[in-house]
Order: sequence, then structure tokens, then C-alpha cells
Amino acid sequence: MIDRPSEESVLLPAMHRYRQTAPQAFVPPPLASMRAVRRRRMRRRAAMSAGAAAVVLAVGTTAAVAVLTADEGGSGDEAAVWTGFEVRYSPTWLPPGLKEVGRMSSTPDVANTNLVRTWSWDPVGPDGVMNGARLELTIWRAGNAASSAGEPVDINGHPGRYGGPPDGTTNVLGGMEQGVEWRPDDQTVLHLTDFARMSRQDLLRIARSFRPDPGRLTVPLHVDWLPGTMHQGYAWTAGGSPTSWRSQLSFSERYTVTDPDGENGRPNPADTQAKLNSRALEVSIGTVSPAPAGGEVVTIGDHPARLLIKHFPEGAYPRLITYIVVDLGLGLPLTVAGWGVWSRGDMLRIAENVRVDRVPDLSWLGA
Repeated sequence: MIDRPSEESVLLPAMHRYRQTAPQAFVPPPLASMRAVRRRRMRRRAAMSAGAAAVVLAVGTTAAVAVLTADEGGSGDEAAVWTGFEVRYSPTWLPPGLKEVGRMSSTPDVANTNLVRTWSWDPVGPDGVMNGARLELTIWRAGNAASSAGEPVDINGHPGRYGGPPDGTTNVLGGMEQGVEWRPDDQTVLHLTDFARMSRQDLLRIARSFRPDPGRLTVPLHVDWLPGTMHQGYAWTAGGSPTSWRSQLSFSERYTVTDPDGENGRPNPADTQAKLNSRALEVSIGTVSPAPAGGEVVTIGDHPARLLIKHFPEGAYPRLITYIVVDLGLGLPLTVAGWGVWSRGDMLRIAENVRVDRVPDLSWLGA
């Protein structure tokens, strides 16, 4: 089987998956990106200083939906404003019944920025969980020599590799998927993974149908304040249709690995504990909230909200999650979920510093 980033879908919004793929140390963005961030912050401050009150507009209007207040308290712990990513490539042919259900990208300052798109034959809800028959495209920067594994194939004049016999046998990863990988240019790797057991002919036909796509996906969220230890990792939108979806920004706490190699190839226990103790944050909006029912009634930026803390002891990663769910009056609950131990004050401040733009075009969901 051709090498690929992960055997499972990286769109699964379970935090143990996110912690496994999140960067272990903060990597500063390129200078040009940092300058762009500063310019956007300056424009944002100027717009807010004009004194316009936060108001809610109808979904689908052309103006931005300024939902929550933004506190520019001068702490210096402002969040990066990256919330969108380029689609880059799209297929022009798919088998009947295969529908796109998710798009995800890591932020530009992650060491190996990647984009994942998922198509599925099976229904997918707004939680973005997809374990059934599906096709995944992963795009990442070419950092190593091209894979030599698998069968050589031609993808529109570019050399590629096909691997994974769809005949019921398992590959070296223990899975039954097949894949094809190619490089449309020297800087880009495309990898298609089939979890649906389609024919080899159809998989290669899909690969050869990909063309450049200048479109962008915007996650309609901005987080203007975070504790200085937090680092943004991923943004994603997933669901079954434009009426059943959720968009999310994911953040993890920065921590330093003291012994990357460990002893005899095993992680240093102190590093493992630091990773498990690190906090994480999810900020999402959509047709449903991931938070359980109930909680204390609070107010966020003149909007009714509820705050609750839940302990989930089961599973490999016992977790404590603090939720704040804000009723925006749009039928689209805003949820801030803090994994680990968070202070009430920090959670409220984060929620008060979330801004929601108009809902982007989601006509690709379920199409």
C-alpha cells in the first residue's frame, strides 16, 4: 500500500485523534504570513473602534454577521485570524451516489499543511463522523522523494503509484483500502484513498479527472482572544447537506517535547504526560451543538447562553470538557468546548471574543 498520512479519517472530530496529529511544538508562520496577520488585526481594530454595535443579520446576507462583542483588552494573547483555505483541486467525475461530506485543512503554520476532502456513499450527520464507505483526498506539500511503493500508473502525464488490491486481502496496514498517489507539480502531493471498495478502473478514472480549482472554503468563525499557550491546528466543515452541517476551528496547547526520540524508541513518560495534560479548544457553529443538554444560564454579548462541565471517564482518553453554547437566534448554535481544566473566566472571555461571519456557500455539501 502507498504511504499515506493516516489510516483513519482525519475529519473525525474526536480530540484524541486531534491530539495525535497536532504539532508537538509551535512553528512560527513565515514572515509574510505574520505581516498579513498584523495587517488584518489592524483593520479589525479600526473597524471595531468605529463603534458599530454587534447585531445579528439574516443568514445568507452579503454583510458580515457580527454576533459577539470583541474585547481588545491589550493582553497580547490574540488568536490568529486564519479561517479559510484553498480547495486547490476538484474531481470532474465521480461514480453515481458519491457525495462530498467534509473538507478540512491544517493551518499554514503547521509543519506540513494538508487538506483533506471526503466523499461518502453513506449518510453523514453534522457531527462529521464518517466511518463507512467513502473516498478521501489528501493534499500536502511534497517534502520527500516520491513513493516507490505500489504499481506505476500515469495520471494525466504525471507519474503516480497505485496500491492496495481490492480483492478482500488486507494490506500491510491491516486495512482493506486501496489508493493512488501522484504529484501534479514538484511541490504538491495528491493521495486518493478508497474505503468503499470501488473498482481499480473507477479509482484511476477519478484521479485522472482532477483539475485545479481556485475556490476557497471559509469557516465563518474568528476567535479574537485565546490564552497565550494555545495554538490553532485545524479548520473543518462537514455534514450531509447545507441544512445539516457544522464548521469548527480546533486549537491545542503548546508544549515542548524534551526527548523526541525517547528511550529505545519509546516516548519519554514526562513528554507523554505533558501531552495528555495539555488543553484543547474547539469553537464550532452549525445546525446542531456537540454539547449535552442542560447547564447554567449565562449571557454572552447580549445573547442567551448556557455553561456546563461534563466528565467523560470512558475510553482511552478520559476527559473533562467545559461547554458554552450561545443561542444566536439564527438556528445555528455557537459552541465553545474546552478540553481539560479551564477557568470559568477564560472560557467566558473566549466566548465573548468569538465573531461569526455570514454563512459561506455550502452547496457542495451532499453534492
